[in-house]
Amino acid sequence: MKTKIIAYTLTLFISIGLTGCDGGNDNKNEDTQTQNSEDNTSVSNDDTSNANPTESPKNYTKEELLAMSEDAETLYTFEEVDGGVRIIAYNGKSDVAIIPNVIDGKNVIVLGGNSFRFDKNIKAVLLPSELTMIEGEAFLGCEELVAVYASGKLIKTIGEAAFASGNNLRYVELPESVDSIVGFPFMGEEITIITPQGSYAEQYAFDTGILKVENN
Repeated sequence: MKTKIIAYTLTLFISIGLTGCDGGNDNKNEDTQTQNSEDNTSVSNDDTSNANPTESPKNYTKEELLAMSEDAETLYTFEEVDGGVRIIAYNGKSDVAIIPNVIDGKNVIVLGGNSFRFDKNIKAVLLPSELTMIEGEAFLGCEELVAVYASGKLIKTIGEAAFASGNNLRYVELPESVDSIVGFPFMGEEITIITPQGSYAEQYAFDTGILKVENN
């Protein structure tokens, strides 16, 4: 009888001991899962903190563009018109265009309506010194366009939707010579018109609600 009681007691102790070991393993597994969960949360937070915020467009200056070399004539498709050359299309892939003053020995006097239309690369343009007209929709759909500067003082006419490029457009220079702006050529709310005080372009800006005007 005593032998049976001793055997039963030993069996009970062994069973309790094994249960305790399993419980310890269960606790370790739970601790490991909790730690892994915390580690994953930490990595996720780190990934979020390293995300790059949306960058503002670079503000190209006229001085930067004036310091650059003119584009090769071969980057432009053109046709002869009375008094010079009319640009039909820009065929380059650069984000900056320095339009030549002379192509095929003739002054560039007109920027045609399809010149840069829907160009997804162009960000800044320096217009040629002898230019007299920017036709409608010349920069239509140029979503990355930030600045257009005039190197000369002969531009007279700006066509309808000439600068309807997108919300990135910041600076458009219109010389005192401008005396005709057809319809509303601009798009976006952050545009600054650079023009002499008292000019037609300045008055046009005020009349149409363009509040940002910089006199040069």
